Formats: sequence, C-alpha cells, structure tokens
Amino acid sequence: MTKQDFLTQLQRELNGNIGSQNAASFVEYYQEYIEIELRKGRSVEEVMGGLGSPGLIARSITEAFKNKEQKTFKGRKRRNYGIRLKNAVICFYQKAYGKAREWFEHL
Repeated sequence: MTKQDFLTQLQRELNGNIGSQNAASFVEYYQEYIEIELRKGRSVEEVMGGLGSPGLIARSITEAFKNKEQKTFKGRKRRNYGIRLKNAVICFYQKAYGKAREWFEHL
C-alpha cells in the first residue's frame, strides 16, 4: 500500500465516523509520522507495514473518540445536575430564612 492510499483510506473511514474536521487532525498526524520515519531512512514498505490496516486504525480512533465524547457529555450532565441542586438548596434556604425572620418579627 502506498502512503497516499493509506492516508486516503484513513481519511475516508474517519470522515464517515467522526466528521471531516476531526478526521483531518488524525490524518495529518499519520502523514507527519510517515514523513518522519521516511527521513530516518526507513523504506515506505517498512513504515506502511508497521502501521497496519488504516481500517483498524480508524476503528480504534473512532471508538476512543466516541468514548471521550460520551464522558464529556456525562460530565456536563453531572455538572448541570449539581448546579440545579445547588440552586434548589439556595432557594430553599432563602425561603426558610424569610419564614424564620418573619416568625421572629412577630415575637
């Protein structure tokens, strides 16, 4: 497999799973990696053989990307729940304080 074939296949598979903007950074990373390895004197066949299947790499990246998105969503959900809970406690405190103040004023 040539360098360009590898990058094209990786780009195609990632675009369908994580979108073209996100895919571009991963493809750029692999392009730079290949170029660095070639500058070190390794042959194209060695570098490409060491990388493995672009399909398998794309599946690994997609899985990691989706797990990260899911954790981010859960984190936001927890944070929003915490904010709502905090606001409810503040509201309850303010009402209780108002009632206590009203009760003490009547003494």
